[in-house]
Amino acid sequence: MDIVELGALGELIGGVGSAVGGIAVLATLIYLALQVRQNTSAIRASSSQEWANATSEIFMRIGGDLESARIWRIAQRDPEALDDDEWESATYMMMAACRIFDSALHQAELGTLDETTRAAMNTNIRESFELECYRKFWQGPRWSYSARLESFVAEECGIARAA
Repeated sequence: MDIVELGALGELIGGVGSAVGGIAVLATLIYLALQVRQNTSAIRASSSQEWANATSEIFMRIGGDLESARIWRIAQRDPEALDDDEWESATYMMMAACRIFDSALHQAELGTLDETTRAAMNTNIRESFELECYRKFWQGPRWSYSARLESFVAEECGIARAA
């Protein structure tokens, strides 16, 4: 075999190697795309479960304690009927809920909540702020919530924070 034939053979082997390499790169990209999609689904499922767990924990604490249930029932119906200690207790319940709302809005902003959970969370926030106790709470001392929650409450619920 002369040098020309060896050169041609080298080009042929190189071409086959490039084709195989290109196929390998393409297969790797497809595999990675599938992994990213699967990971995104897993993150969304986890975020949705965390939101459900956090809200369930509040429900169980209120429902599992007769005094908390009594205070929450009065707060929802007539917050002005609560004494100072009862209002303080109700305030902590609403603070906990607002922390969950704030976190869920952040997860939604990041795209880690599925549409069904995001819609349920938005409805939950709007319906909570239809209650007079939440409206009163929101105008009380400034708790540390994100601008994201404050904007949502202002835009979706029509309640701006007092300065």
